[in-house]
Amino acid sequence: MHRYFPYDIDTQQWICNPFSIEMEEINFLNLKAQEEFAELTSETTLRLRFSQVPVHEFWIEIKSEYPLLSEMAMNKLLPFCTTYLFVCFYDLKEFYPFDDTRLYKLTWEKPDIEPLAEVVENTQDGGETVSDANPYEGLESLKMKTANGEEYLCYLPNETEEKKDEMLEYTGPNPIQLMMPLMSLLTCSYKIESYWTYELCHGRHLRQYHEERDAKKQKLQEYFLGYYDKDKLEALDKQFEENPLKAKDVPLRKIDSLTLPYLEIKMDGGTVCDLSGKPRSTKVIYVCHPPGKHEIYSIEEVSTCEYEVVVLTPSLCKHPLYKPVESSEKKITCTPIGENPKRPVALMELESESLLLRHQNILVSFISGFVYSHICYFEGLTFNVSG
Repeated sequence: MHRYFPYDIDTQQWICNPFSIEMEEINFLNLKAQEEFAELTSETTLRLRFSQVPVHEFWIEIKSEYPLLSEMAMNKLLPFCTTYLFVCFYDLKEFYPFDDTRLYKLTWEKPDIEPLAEVVENTQDGGETVSDANPYEGLESLKMKTANGEEYLCYLPNETEEKKDEMLEYTGPNPIQLMMPLMSLLTCSYKIESYWTYELCHGRHLRQYHEERDAKKQKLQEYFLGYYDKDKLEALDKQFEENPLKAKDVPLRKIDSLTLPYLEIKMDGGTVCDLSGKPRSTKVIYVCHPPGKHEIYSIEEVSTCEYEVVVLTPSLCKHPLYKPVESSEKKITCTPIGENPKRPVALMELESESLLLRHQNILVSFISGFVYSHICYFEGLTFNVSG
């Protein structure tokens, strides 16, 4: 797409993920912005936060600390959303960050309908309204222009349509009710590290301990990283019942480059921290994993005496909004405006070059094989030459 639509995507990558960009790659920014960028990317807490929230939320959250970068990022995110830079919709609540687990295929079609001119007029104010006669009615659209001046109307796939369809049919328990059996069975999961062992008793507590034994005595060093109880669980259950869950309400986080929906349980009131003087606390992140056995996937101290645990559980998988995002290929359809060709000229030239090159390679391989086989044949024969 980079060849067909003349947008400098490389200069926008710092918005997609500022923590994957080197300083020399943002030398096109002004000096003040570069200073903010250097300070931002040195903050480990912000790096973690970026992995937990959608990209637009991240840039909004840091506005007070990094006003210039935040303004520059949001100016790009809001009015100029494109399918290849950010996967998003015009409603900010339906915004999705760039995610390489979502696969897209760009297709070119020339619809057999007349009112293309009407469609173009409707899209001048933002590209959201399409003609009733258009087969892509209901899809967000974006007007694109190639380097050769060809204009196309591209229709973006509806990212939430499948989830909404499932929710219309879903009448089962809310996520807390799905997790209730695990919480009430006094089940504990363990993670053993080099020195510490972590004990997560679901719905009760998270404990960090180290045990040493010798012939005469046993020494136990332990800290409770947070508690939970039945009353908090019931209050959360009531909250879900009073406010039915919607797709936009389900938080997402990146785990091993996958963006997964999750349920968060906040444990607090743990052992008082020597450094902060406050009780330790933990966010327990439950994500759907069909073959999971409620095991602890990871645990880390995100800030002083504040922890985060990721748990893989099959219990949430029964709820459509907590299922992992499918990586099936989605289609972005572009249709020509007016008398423009069905497919961009540059694309057709590239495909012709590619096809010709493949045919040449096949022909070369065939000729090489033919010549080699005959050389081998003649080398196997003995000739008697008389002068």
